[in-house]
Amino acid sequence: MNIRAKGGRLSETNAQLKSNVQELRGELNGLRAVSLGHGECDDRLARYNQVQAERVMRDYHSACGSMMTREQA
Repeated sequence: MNIRAKGGRLSETNAQLKSNVQELRGELNGLRAVSLGHGECDDRLARYNQVQAERVMRDYHSACGSMMTREQA
């Protein structure tokens, strides 16, 4: 694979990661708003945050694995 193709793939990956960051920031702001409005729901909110964090990490590791596979090709 030539340098130009790798650069293009890195640019695509960077754009996707930036999009993910924006999405996660929006989700975080939403969670903060929910948290402030529902003090009695702390346990459910904590569980939701944990599940969402696990999902994000799973997606991240999956994306990293697919990027590494493409780079090795």
